[in-house]
Amino acid sequence: MDREKPGYIKWILIGCGCLTVISILVSLCIVLFAGGIIGGVMGAIKNSEAYKMSLEILEKSPHVREEIGNIKSYGWFPSGSVNVSGSTGDAKLSISVTGEKGQGILETELTKNGGKWSFTKAVFYPKNNN
Repeated sequence: MDREKPGYIKWILIGCGCLTVISILVSLCIVLFAGGIIGGVMGAIKNSEAYKMSLEILEKSPHVREEIGNIKSYGWFPSGSVNVSGSTGDAKLSISVTGEKGQGILETELTKNGGKWSFTKAVFYPKNNN
């Protein structure tokens, strides 16, 4: 007696296998595309003058040093926005920071007029550092 599966079952299994491979490839492409967009946006924010000025304020602040100690690292993903149009612009950033004694978040708002950035708000919020 021949124990081979009928021909249609073989084609169903091949079809399911192809659909699985295609689904995995599409999912991978979506993840890579989204990661590229997020990475590009974060890179643009981290390279902005407003972000660099915000880090400078953190590093020079005796209040921050008192609360969390010397700064060890910054968060990977600052949140907020930076909008520039020629010599004008605005930025609103939230940057997490880790120090020797604890962590905190710096929230800044800046405006750019005549090509120069200036702070309209810079507040450091220490996390519950016990």
